[in-house]
Amino acid sequence: MEGVEITEDEDDFDIAKVFDLGERLEENDEILLEEARIRGELSEETSLPLAKELGDDLSEYESGEERSDGEGGETGHNDTTGSSPSGTAHKRQPRKGLSPHQKRHAIAVHCTASPQRRKIMGEYIRAFCTIVLAVIKSMVIRWNTVLAELRRALQLRPAFDHWVNTLDTGKTGKGRRVAQKQKRMWALSDREWIITEELVHILEPFEQATLSFSQKGKAQLPHVLPTLFQLHVELDNAHIRLQARYGPSRDPFGLLKAISTGKKKLEKYFEIALKSDLTLAASILHPGMRLRYFEDRLLWGDTMDRGQNLLKKLFESYKLESNKVRSEPPQSSRPRLKQTLSNRLLKLATTSTSTALDDELSRFFGNVYAFQPGTNILQWWKEHEHDFPILSRIARDYLGIPATSVSVECLFSKCKLVMSDYRMMGIETARCLIACEHWLQAGLGVNLPNFVQGDRN
Repeated sequence: MEGVEITEDEDDFDIAKVFDLGERLEENDEILLEEARIRGELSEETSLPLAKELGDDLSEYESGEERSDGEGGETGHNDTTGSSPSGTAHKRQPRKGLSPHQKRHAIAVHCTASPQRRKIMGEYIRAFCTIVLAVIKSMVIRWNTVLAELRRALQLRPAFDHWVNTLDTGKTGKGRRVAQKQKRMWALSDREWIITEELVHILEPFEQATLSFSQKGKAQLPHVLPTLFQLHVELDNAHIRLQARYGPSRDPFGLLKAISTGKKKLEKYFEIALKSDLTLAASILHPGMRLRYFEDRLLWGDTMDRGQNLLKKLFESYKLESNKVRSEPPQSSRPRLKQTLSNRLLKLATTSTSTALDDELSRFFGNVYAFQPGTNILQWWKEHEHDFPILSRIARDYLGIPATSVSVECLFSKCKLVMSDYRMMGIETARCLIACEHWLQAGLGVNLPNFVQGDRN
């Protein structure tokens, strides 16, 4: 399903920056503020950054819609003989009708384009909807906002339908003609609302994955393979469900094609992740997965054998490094000791301990010290670092690797708040400012005044 082509400006970028990492758009403070305004808990003068003051004029969608007579649905009837606004006739390419998502997005943009429209839409929401919620508009620069827009449109369906049905009310002349064309283009049938529900079901697992990988203080790399695998299963189930509902020869609004494209994309990155030693090692080091997760050879092939050999090699490498650290200092720095029988017995005991270290790997593969679901992986390894001294060092190195570039991209976006186009700042100064901001957000320095006062004493 094609998205609505929109142009993002500086204000749109500012909107995206107010959302915290891992936050659902419906729970954002600005959305909650708008809902409070609709309920009458705030004055109408309260300004909202989520809605630009565009005035009560036609939105950017109307300029193109006035040139098209496309009907809603999967196909449309278009006027290819019309003239341009200047009166010069020229050929136009036939346009298909808007997809259900494009219709909903156009309605969401239209009904929030000015304070007056937002006020009218708020009245419709209070009058026709069972719950008072704010209209949400999707943004191409923000993850999962399309899903939030779809989900919110379903909740506000009576208000959306009433908005479209009354577009031409009280208008005359050209304004009425434009409104009637909008009404035809934006009218959503029951079938289109049903496909919206299907689309929400398809996208929700991806939102859950996004929120999971956006959490802080959590090892993410072990979840890459299970997440990609589960998302592929979800798309398979959606494909089967849609074919059973609409028939194998029908593709409602191109949704089956979109699912197939999504599956190919998942398969591509799944193969890349599966070939990576980093991802595989981190997955096996997950105390709730280990080797047992890859036992099904029909699904995973020789992944279990490959992972076992990989962890053995890492274990031997880390064990050698550990032995070097614990090795004795040079003989010149300490007196030469006589090799008595007691010394030889101690040497044998040391050899026995070294051999016992190999049992560490066997115990881990044997799933000792069961992992309770919901336990923090890093905390589990911290608690069992004495039971698995070498494996815990491997886990510390591998589980700390970020699974995505989310944190880096978020940091890059936040840099714009510090290094604007109108300020000169050195890189080191910007780095210190951003680091201090992260420390303060993490809670470091909450009791700083007391600390400073105590230090003076």
